[in-house]
Amino acid sequence: CNTYQYRDFVIWMESDGSLGAGFYGYWDNSCCDWRSVEDSGQWNDDEWHHLVVTWNQRSSSGDLIIYVDGEVVAAEYDNYMYAYEGHGYSAFWRLGHGLSHSHMSASDVWWEGTVDNFRFSRYDIREPHEFLMQLSISYYPMDSMTDIWYPMDEVSGSYVYNQDNCVNCNPRMQFYGGAAWTDDGYAGSGVEFDGSSDALYTNDASYSKNSDVDIQTLHIIFPILH
Repeated sequence: CNTYQYRDFVIWMESDGSLGAGFYGYWDNSCCDWRSVEDSGQWNDDEWHHLVVTWNQRSSSGDLIIYVDGEVVAAEYDNYMYAYEGHGYSAFWRLGHGLSHSHMSASDVWWEGTVDNFRFSRYDIREPHEFLMQLSISYYPMDSMTDIWYPMDEVSGSYVYNQDNCVNCNPRMQFYGGAAWTDDGYAGSGVEFDGSSDALYTNDASYSKNSDVDIQTLHIIFPILH
């Protein structure tokens, strides 16, 4: 999962099942380098997991946190952090395909697994009790903080549509390579990636950076890698 630029924000999984989230930019208000937080878990266990990354930028008490199933697995606290590019710079999200950077630690830019639901929010940081751990939670997935919300319930076709405050709305996510629908999502359908050439792109829309972000790949299954 990344925002498709050389100096930008990326979430990845290593072949050993550990997770990381990082960016190129300021750390302790000093420029500039590739910075990240990484855990030592083994999440490629062929089970569904709930993944959330929150990032509080441009604050002396800024935090970059990875949650799995509602628990903190990696974090950097109280650090003045922000991405290198300026406020006028925009990027789009893509799932299943990372970037090949000289400063990236991930060993492969492609990811194998299944995703069901994706939400991206800005300008405020949700607390763990507000995460959508279960789809029956009382917190509605589309609120004033939500920028995009993809339930991935279309079942067929070449696009996944944003459902934030409308039905079948832009920005849509377009299938790339061999990404495919599956009936075995966490709740209904989902999208599968084979780890070699598959992705979803929101390349008909862009998002400004340098704001607080809340990224929830709400339900995600990491297959056992051999």
